[in-house]
Amino acid sequence: MSEELITNIYNAFDPFQPLEPDDPVYVDCHQVRGDENIFRELGKKIIRSKQPTCQLYTGHRGVGKSTELKRLKKHLEEKGFLVVYFAADQEDIDSEDAQYTDILLACTRHILEELKNLASPQPLQEWLKGRWQSLKDLALTEVSLETVYSNRATQVRDNYGDCQVLPMIMVRNTDDSVYEPGLKTLKELIGKRVGQFAPDASLDTEIFDKSETIERLCLASGGHVREVMQLMQTALDWTDDFHY
Repeated sequence: MSEELITNIYNAFDPFQPLEPDDPVYVDCHQVRGDENIFRELGKKIIRSKQPTCQLYTGHRGVGKSTELKRLKKHLEEKGFLVVYFAADQEDIDSEDAQYTDILLACTRHILEELKNLASPQPLQEWLKGRWQSLKDLALTEVSLETVYSNRATQVRDNYGDCQVLPMIMVRNTDDSVYEPGLKTLKELIGKRVGQFAPDASLDTEIFDKSETIERLCLASGGHVREVMQLMQTALDWTDDFHY
């Protein structure tokens, strides 16, 4: 039973698999991320604007952007919006060798795929022709943390408005002391994923050997969600049995 349990828990920490909306293992982290709220910061602008809007959203790789965007997609669909979501680097675009035309063609393909059973694509094709230059400009815009905090930030803000950044989870204060709410959130994140397969197990004494070990793992991640996932999988690589 232990080997099967270890395998299930190992796969629950897949660092490259975003969560779907309403996944029971989702943990609300906004209070330890500076009150970041994608529904308020991106969603309300989209819903309330009477003009086309462009929302830029960035953060470290693996911090949880895809999970939050999937939640935003569901939120907007519940408001009556048609949302086309796709992860460009999974099938359409080589992130190491991407041209702006690759991005535009990928966007166009996915939009047409979504609309093919709903309406004629001709009006959309005409609209895209008229917006090609602005879409090209957007595709050529570098949106990274370095850009957001560089001397190019004003140019990006003038063209597209404020760029929303999804921060990492805060685990230390400025004096390097432990930020307990952030540590508690990461432990909850680990506990929910383990709890799918071992709901009665004590995280501190039956999955980990002691509470200090899980705290060390959380602090070693620096509050980076993907790092937590990878550290958990690495720890499980060295685990042959649980005391459960």
